[in-house]
Amino acid sequence: VDGMRTDIAVSDEGVIHVAWIAQEGVSPVATPAYFVRYVRSYDGGSNFTTPVSVSGTVRFDILTMDGNAHSGNGPSFSTLDLELDSRGNPRVVYAFNHSSDGNTAKFSTNPDNIYFNHSENGGASWLPGNGAIVVNDTVTDGVTEGYSTAFPRMVIDQRENIFITYQRGTSAGTATDDIMLTRVDQSTTPFKMELFGQSGNAGSTGGVRVTPNGSLHQSPDIAIGTGDILHLVFFNPAEEDIEHKTLLADLWHVVSSRGWDNTANGVDVASFRPLATNNAAIDVPATFYFPTVVVDKVSHPDRIYAIYKHATS
Repeated sequence: VDGMRTDIAVSDEGVIHVAWIAQEGVSPVATPAYFVRYVRSYDGGSNFTTPVSVSGTVRFDILTMDGNAHSGNGPSFSTLDLELDSRGNPRVVYAFNHSSDGNTAKFSTNPDNIYFNHSENGGASWLPGNGAIVVNDTVTDGVTEGYSTAFPRMVIDQRENIFITYQRGTSAGTATDDIMLTRVDQSTTPFKMELFGQSGNAGSTGGVRVTPNGSLHQSPDIAIGTGDILHLVFFNPAEEDIEHKTLLADLWHVVSSRGWDNTANGVDVASFRPLATNNAAIDVPATFYFPTVVVDKVSHPDRIYAIYKHATS
């Protein structure tokens, strides 16, 4: 069951894993601090383990969206995704502001990050201890969207490769936010991120850009098909379309026409008008809109389903 602020996964052995975004007061900080809590159940949900923080003692601040990272004018919420590998080991990816007091991040060049933690013993302990792995780029200058990131989604393929997609930029309207994709490097303990940049350049960070530069794309979701085929869906507000792109997982870092073709939009799936002024089916503008992709691997060939709120009138 995929949620946004709470997520649930069940292993083949029937162990229930739950992660959610929690807040707490940490003296002497006046504003709440945020983190991801995790529990598991071995008896179908009758009893759960004591909640723990996947990042240990490290705390964060919640994201503020819509281009007003610290003005308080945009909606404030963070999201997470919980997935299990074939051995029942949980992995969690989430988005937070790196400041736990809501103030120091005003003066930082990388306030809003995507974070990743993993367990190698079924959730009994988490890595890295008292920390988190930063998924996105925090060092490259001159990126139009800045360093703000949001809305991570994750999938694990049949070979245990972990792929994470996210939105670079947290704006609305006429902004140029991008859909990014990266893969976790599992050759070390704790894990780290593979070194590829937005143009597929090896040695950089943050992963590759899947969508055209200079245009607005938002709210990705990701799924894996038979033969480790990646499927991405996301929203294009300018054209009011839900779009789909697909690629063999081994080519995840290729952005040319033989890969993601990141100079072109995706294939149109359906339409959605996000403004209440031209869509009588909604009462307020949809600042962010979240389509979901699901792959039916029992069918031959795979059937790809996009799930979304439909309102175009």
